[in-house]
Amino acid sequence: MKMTGSVTKTAKSFVHFPLLFVLLLGGGFWVCYGIAVSNQHVVLLPEWPFVSDTGTTPPESCIFSLVLTWGAFAILITMYSYYKYVIQCDRQSKCNIASMIVGAVASFGVTMVGAFQWTNVLVPHLIGAALAFFGAAIYSVMIVYISWNQLVHKVHTRKVVYFRIAIVVVEVVSLIVMIAGGVLFQMDKKYLNIASGAEWALIYAAIIFVGTLAYDLRHVKGATVLLQIRNIESPSIPLGGVDTTYASTRVLTKEP
Repeated sequence: MKMTGSVTKTAKSFVHFPLLFVLLLGGGFWVCYGIAVSNQHVVLLPEWPFVSDTGTTPPESCIFSLVLTWGAFAILITMYSYYKYVIQCDRQSKCNIASMIVGAVASFGVTMVGAFQWTNVLVPHLIGAALAFFGAAIYSVMIVYISWNQLVHKVHTRKVVYFRIAIVVVEVVSLIVMIAGGVLFQMDKKYLNIASGAEWALIYAAIIFVGTLAYDLRHVKGATVLLQIRNIESPSIPLGGVDTTYASTRVLTKEP
């Protein structure tokens, strides 16, 4: 059998990935909450549960894990797309590289939260939550810094950057209040709503922030992956005498 030539595939519609993330997590948590309340698995109003409380008992725990797993996949693609977008619009920078690393760690933390319910496996759940919460806040700060620097190239308006700064402020304040409220909650249960409310605020601020990346990714025309195939009969001999054992990705292209 002999296979020659190359296969080229162009991916488009990168705006869909951040929007998918917003839809999955933004709507998924409320679905889990609704099911948990209907089954009396969480505290009822006026008390407010932690987000993780809405995903500890079947059947809502199954949806909770599914939402976080697919959400982590969507946000990872979004972050990588934005990482390539920044390179194309500006240039490679240490902050851009660091943001991609932090984003990947945060995405992994999201999967840990979904996979390990705190009622069954507490330590991995807390580790995943820490990676997700702190990672999301740090990633947002880095993207704001990158966005501010991109104002020179008129990639977007100051309103977009100011809106992202406002979201980052909400994230950081919510993170601090959540931690302080969590400590107080361990001493007195009356602080439940402070800790849980701050957690929900932090999560939805992070979700909205990721959603704003769709504004940048709307400029992306596509990303082309080129696969060059070896001679199947003689795997050690590349086609045309050239080493084609790699897959190259053309960087994202901004529309004129």
